[in-house]
Amino acid sequence: MKAQSTPLLVASLALIAVGAFSVQSRAEEIPNFQIEIQAVAQGGPKFTVMNLSGKTVAACAIEISIWSEGKGQSIIVWDAALKGERPLEPSAILTENLPRVVGAPLPDKVKVIAGIWTDGVAFGKSDWVKIILADRTTILSGYEQEVYFLQLGLDRNWTRKQYLEELSLMPNPRTFHWTKSTLEANQRLDDNQEYLQRVIHTLLTSLQQKIDLIRQAKSPANAPTAP
Repeated sequence: MKAQSTPLLVASLALIAVGAFSVQSRAEEIPNFQIEIQAVAQGGPKFTVMNLSGKTVAACAIEISIWSEGKGQSIIVWDAALKGERPLEPSAILTENLPRVVGAPLPDKVKVIAGIWTDGVAFGKSDWVKIILADRTTILSGYEQEVYFLQLGLDRNWTRKQYLEELSLMPNPRTFHWTKSTLEANQRLDDNQEYLQRVIHTLLTSLQQKIDLIRQAKSPANAPTAP
């Protein structure tokens, strides 16, 4: 859908890197993005981010706010490695739903405040770069635990009931929610152990793909220092 073009609904910005991650003290290339807010769009308000730089974005933190209030209302993190999406290449466009508070005016200001290029170099606010990296670490750890759990079940030839019983003992009820919802929704797995194992193998394959994407993503800690 074509974006609205009123001043309040379109913002173009150029962000200057204010310092890379800890091991990279020199200024990097200025990240250049074009932001458009689509107040009326299918499925609700959305915004787009066009990468006008010459580099590819692996992840970024995006601040959403109301211009008149002069402060950030919310920040969302987009990370290609976590979403299973392609990195944002030069001239490519990222489309996301526009977060809003019920009863409050529609946000009219969106800006990229930090991120990581695909070569591992960071830009923008270092605290948000650290949050991006921390999210990767947390989610990677969860995926690895889920893989271990599923493989253990295969090795011990657990039934669907046994998988669910073991899941119920997890300290965090949200742990392995994808596995739990899959097993809960397929009661017929009780009568077909071979089919159950195929489902578990499918879950393992998908999780391993997610793990590989995160592991392949470079981080500022191991990126080469800019010349």
